[in-house]
Amino acid sequence: MPSDDGLSLLDYTGSDAGLLTVNGELNKLGHNVSFGHGIHAGIHWRSDTDTSMLLGEAVALSFLKDRARTYNEPFTVHLTKFDGTTATISNAGNP
Repeated sequence: MPSDDGLSLLDYTGSDAGLLTVNGELNKLGHNVSFGHGIHAGIHWRSDTDTSMLLGEAVALSFLKDRARTYNEPFTVHLTKFDGTTATISNAGNP
């Protein structure tokens, strides 16, 4: 978090500091952008935002799975989806 003068960064020490994850922060950022852009502008319903987040997740996972086939080094990555289930991106076992 920023210092009072805004010239440096300080460690976050709030009561939820141990609960923060990159995945959670990215989900929050995506929701805030989508929710703030569409709903507050009066051009979308809340369900539009919720559905767009799920569609974006599906497109991103599909893209990553396609790209995984192009890497020579074998890898496997597990990602937590919005519904709490795990998606696996891997090129292990590909010829």
